[in-house]
Amino acid sequence: MSRIGRRVYSSGMRERFRAHVDAGREPSDVPIRLPDAGAALAGLRLALVSDLHVGYFLDPEDLAAVVERVVAARPDAVLLCGDLVNQFSEECELLARGLAKL
Repeated sequence: MSRIGRRVYSSGMRERFRAHVDAGREPSDVPIRLPDAGAALAGLRLALVSDLHVGYFLDPEDLAAVVERVVAARPDAVLLCGDLVNQFSEECELLARGLAKL
């Protein structure tokens, strides 16, 4: 976890941030119909994972739980977008280790 993340988590704001993080973490299944896509894409399952903010909002245990949910959904491909980390190199290392099962 980043130095800023450690400070925020150790302060009285931890509960507020945890509630914010937990509120947006439920996966949803959204069917997208592409009538002109052809049979090759029929039944294709994509997982979109966005805005993890590993290290600041998401510690390694939380990331492992997200990865478990993605793996359980059995997608054909996983798309990563948004702010995956914040600004510290150690956050990239946490992200890489955490996403290894994907």
